[in-house]
Amino acid sequence: MESDTPVILEPIMHVEIFLPTENTGDVIGEVTAKRGRPLGMESAGKGYDKIVAEIPLAEMLDFSPRLSSISSGKGYFTMKFSHYSEVSPDIQNKIIEERKRKKNYKNKMGLCPIFIYLLQLCAKWFFKFAALCKLWHFKTKIFILKGSQDK
Repeated sequence: MESDTPVILEPIMHVEIFLPTENTGDVIGEVTAKRGRPLGMESAGKGYDKIVAEIPLAEMLDFSPRLSSISSGKGYFTMKFSHYSEVSPDIQNKIIEERKRKKNYKNKMGLCPIFIYLLQLCAKWFFKFAALCKLWHFKTKIFILKGSQDK
């Protein structure tokens, strides 16, 4: 039996991109830069092309503004879930290192959750106190106005 080692899986999206023909090369470059795999390209008519690709969801988060920038706002895309795929070893190592760094930070800041709770508690009481002061100030203004009308 092989030794089993854990791997990180990421969702892969099936993406259809519609854009002006003159921007096709730039968008295909953007797809490959985002670890995407172009599956095909065809004419969509009226000077537009359709690019079909599979791109990791993590790379799609900033794709819309990039596509808009490349195509001067004329391009658009649709995406739907396709499948899960194993993350490449170099990206897995980056993810693991980032998690370790966060975990070490939390361990060094052991009082952090308690400190945050105390800050929230102080803020809660401060706002209650401020509201009471505002109410008291409002009531004293009314009292002063009523008292000055009696004279």
